[in-house]
Amino acid sequence: MWVAGCRTCADCARLKLAKTVSCMQALDALQTSGGDAQVQQACVSGMARSLLHLGDLRGGKALAQHINSSSLWKECAAILEQMHQNQDAAEMYEQAGMAEKAAGIYIAARNWAAAAPLMQRVTSAKLQLQYAKAKEGEGSYADAVAAYEAAGGCCTGSCNSACVARCVLCAVGCMLS
Repeated sequence: MWVAGCRTCADCARLKLAKTVSCMQALDALQTSGGDAQVQQACVSGMARSLLHLGDLRGGKALAQHINSSSLWKECAAILEQMHQNQDAAEMYEQAGMAEKAAGIYIAARNWAAAAPLMQRVTSAKLQLQYAKAKEGEGSYADAVAAYEAAGGCCTGSCNSACVARCVLCAVGCMLS
């Protein structure tokens, strides 16, 4: 981001730090003046979003954690997702109670370990099938069977040889578990 008078990366870093410090000073002034709690919450929420937009992910996430608001966490997750900070976005979506959105991000990133605990709450057949195929590829047949069942069975749509093979896999997996 180019700012008037900002000519170097060091200038930009100082500007970002100055904005972060001034945000904290404003919050301290608001708290010591005995300001309304709702106003304080709105200010902290705005600062969290602003810090994320400025690239201060740690500061923005920390401020968002102070506010017990799933709508703020959802907004922050969307900001992080736009910034391609997918791991952080997924964590915020999880905190906001949006397990399906978080699982979708984890699956897209092939982060099966992070997706696993969320899959029980995922209702999307598409996500369940993607997860099932990944687990099948890993050789985790019991997990694959559970995901195929959650997706509505091995065969979704028309049956073909690949589907028949999955159904056999399901049957073997059921016998193993």
